[in-house]
Order: sequence, then C-alpha cells, then structure tokens
Amino acid sequence: MKNFTIDSRCPFCRKANDRQMNTQSKRRPEDGDWSLCFSCGEWAVYQLDGHDNVRKPTWPEYQLIAASPELRKAREVWVYVKQQQRGSKT
Repeated sequence: MKNFTIDSRCPFCRKANDRQMNTQSKRRPEDGDWSLCFSCGEWAVYQLDGHDNVRKPTWPEYQLIAASPELRKAREVWVYVKQQQRGSKT
C-alpha cells in the first residue's frame, strides 16, 4: 500500500480528505477509481478535474459497488472501525 496526497472533498458530507491509500497497487488514484470517505462511509468516484476531485457514483456505478465483494467488505470494515471508535468513547 502507498499513501498519496490528493485534495478532495466528499460529495456527501463535504469533509475534506487530504490523503488517499491505494490498497491494490502503488499507483496514484485515477479517474474512475473508487474512494471511500473515512468520515461518512459513502463511496465516491475519482474525477481528477481540480474541483473536488471526486463525485457521487452514478446508478450503474452503485450497481457495481453492490456486486463487488471487495467494495462491500471495505464498507463493512469502515462500519466496524466506526463502531469500535464509538465504543471506546463511552
């Protein structure tokens, strides 16, 4: 895994994200790659146009997310981590 710095803003929660991690290779994220917001857990798609650099998925892309065991597992891990964080604050 390698960390990258690409300024982006989640199209759902508007949280600024300044670091990315590619879990499958050492290349920078490219247009069409997936992004999972660490803040709200929503999926976005890279569109490196200099604006927010990510956009909401289209309906066909949501269908790809639902069909992908890897993407579903990543979201499950995010949910688990958030639950653990909430549990440690009580």
